[in-house]
Amino acid sequence: MSKSTLIVIMTLIANLFCLLTFLQLPSLGITVHPALLIIIAVLSALSITYCGWVFDSRWSQKRLSILCDNISRMRTGETLNPRISGRDVVAKIDKAIFNVDTLLSNQRNSLEQSDNKTRTLIETVNLGIMIADSAGTILSINPRTQEVLGIRTEELVGKSVKTVFPELGAFMPFSNENPVHNVEVGLASKMPAVYLEITAKEFGKVRDGTWLISLTDISERKALERLKSEFMQMITHDLRAPLTSVILYIDMMNAGQYGELPAGAVHHASLVEKSCQHMVDMINSLLEVEKLEAGNITLYVEETELASLFERCIHSLSNMIEKKNLQVEVTGSEHTLWCDEQRISQVLTNLLSNAIKYSPKDGKIQLSAKKERGEIEIAVCDEGHGVKEEFREAVFERFYQIKGQSTTASSGLGLAICKELVKAHHGRIGVESNGGIGSRFWFVLPIKPAEEESKG
Repeated sequence: MSKSTLIVIMTLIANLFCLLTFLQLPSLGITVHPALLIIIAVLSALSITYCGWVFDSRWSQKRLSILCDNISRMRTGETLNPRISGRDVVAKIDKAIFNVDTLLSNQRNSLEQSDNKTRTLIETVNLGIMIADSAGTILSINPRTQEVLGIRTEELVGKSVKTVFPELGAFMPFSNENPVHNVEVGLASKMPAVYLEITAKEFGKVRDGTWLISLTDISERKALERLKSEFMQMITHDLRAPLTSVILYIDMMNAGQYGELPAGAVHHASLVEKSCQHMVDMINSLLEVEKLEAGNITLYVEETELASLFERCIHSLSNMIEKKNLQVEVTGSEHTLWCDEQRISQVLTNLLSNAIKYSPKDGKIQLSAKKERGEIEIAVCDEGHGVKEEFREAVFERFYQIKGQSTTASSGLGLAICKELVKAHHGRIGVESNGGIGSRFWFVLPIKPAEEESKG
């Protein structure tokens, strides 16, 4: 029973008691005019009812005030007042408020822990981070940004990103239609020079115009690229040119331009020439790989008949094929595709050369092509050692050779070049086991270039 109900019942009982008391007055020898008795009884009942109502109102108002105060405390995270007892509506609402406050406290603690972790991550990560609005005004930065730029936080906050990085002027204001991805800038004011890669991304799904700008220090990568470029120049000018001169002089010696050489000297001179030529070929291959990976290659795409392509590649390797008495089976040569014939011929010749190298004498090589869903797969199958599954990705990397399988000198660059040439044609290349015997090297190319497909 609620307290309000109890007050109402007690008020009724008090009113009834007063009425009965007045009715008993004549029996006690007290004579009161009936009209006056009724008036006194009514006034007494009204007085008691009013007192009960005032008491109940104040008691209810106090409980409602506690509810309002608890709601305010719940909003600010303060400790709530003691629970309101009873089973009435107010007590039930108070219980619900306590339950909600418990949930909010748990959520608040989780958010606080997450916020602490995020702050720790942002402050300790080896990455410069700026928070800016869509106009490019810097709102906050992490310590790494201050360290990289050599500018204090108070000097950066409030400034425009464009002031710090003039190169980003073309991207202001930030927008999803004008994103900033991996823009490289150099800080000429710092010695040694510092290079940064800048990316700007809007915060998640929140569209309040707040952007996260990350600053990645790529100075070491730039230094490595510079060393790599210098190394490639050194290979080109300081190695390839002298080796070419050595080969030329050996040819002149073998031709007798410096007098007749003894038989033994001619033999050793030929070995030297062969070794020099191998080094020149390796240098040329390395330079070609660098050019392909950098995208510095122009493809002359035209419609090519596979029959003539297969025939030329096999003919160029006829001496190697005859030497090992190999049989080459060709299937699917009736197809055509759009490609740079010279480059794809280079890929196919390399795959056939490897198949010949690792095939046993009197063996068989299969050269096939098949058309499927707008693509053509060209495959070369041999009966050699095969390539184990753990090596099938690595064989297409530079200088990689499977130990114990190569019996002849090789640069280890042939398959790397094939991979880049196929990639330049928007194709893919791979190797698999041919039924547990030998290898099956394959590459897939689109039958038509992208612009031809869109026209078709």
